[in-house]
Amino acid sequence: MKINQTQGFHPINSYKNQLRQRPEPAASEKNHKHDVVDISHEALQMQGTAPGQVGPASTRQAAVARAEKVNAVKTQIEAGQYQINHKAVAEKMITFWKKVGGRE
Repeated sequence: MKINQTQGFHPINSYKNQLRQRPEPAASEKNHKHDVVDISHEALQMQGTAPGQVGPASTRQAAVARAEKVNAVKTQIEAGQYQINHKAVAEKMITFWKKVGGRE
């Protein structure tokens, strides 16, 4: 059987018609979308900030404390006095992976 005509079937036109029928989002929806950042209570505690007290002073305190600790470790490394407690590191890794794996 030989088919010579494909009347009524135009795949490109069907695609264009489908695009034309797509409803446009309302203008109010376009203008009222905003990005929102939520910082968890735990993250604020890690930064040394209380939930109601997000501000530059507490952030500066955390940065200063972190810088002091980094400088102390650098000094120990340069002097050859930095000691790693391999058992403590291994125990913390095992504890972490047990929690992540849901085995606890």
